[in-house]
Amino acid sequence: MMGFAPWLIARKAWKGREYLSNAFLEYYKADGHLESSQLAITRWKTQLDGGATLEDIARLEAVMGLGILSNTVPTSYWAIFDLFSRPKLLEEARDEIRQSAISVDSKGLHTVDLASVQEKCPLLLACLQETLRIRSNSAQLRVIFEDTMLGESCLVKAGSILVMPSAVINRSESAWGQDAETFDPQRFIDPEGRRTKASGF
Repeated sequence: MMGFAPWLIARKAWKGREYLSNAFLEYYKADGHLESSQLAITRWKTQLDGGATLEDIARLEAVMGLGILSNTVPTSYWAIFDLFSRPKLLEEARDEIRQSAISVDSKGLHTVDLASVQEKCPLLLACLQETLRIRSNSAQLRVIFEDTMLGESCLVKAGSILVMPSAVINRSESAWGQDAETFDPQRFIDPEGRRTKASGF
């Protein structure tokens, strides 16, 4: 991160990153990405169209997994756990998907349309948001640009760094009500079926 001789001061990490970057470079040169998911192809094409070289794209992909997997894997685990721990809620979510997001072809192949999930499955999305609210252990970091009063007695000076732990914010009764500790996806759904309260994050 300091950008000073990483091959010297962080040799093991540097060698690992170089190994992974070179592996991605060989993968792209062999057109392996063209046989992969649409997400991987689109990410490669977007970067290429933006002027990135194959070497640049390989280096970016070497670190992309850290960002993707460090969030996605635990979120997926907890979302499945939270939904499957509540049989009635699980059945409601399954019904919503069956009615709005699944098509079956003449051979019996079931296809889930992810765009329909996002547009027509508010309960499932609310369950995911509630999992993120209840389970997140991240901390948001902000740099303060001007002197700011928090409440009536706390002055935060310009240039300070403010760290806000999500576990505290996401369980705040002032933001979420007295049931802030309870898993309740309905808090993200209004009577018309639109998602609400995202600003509470």
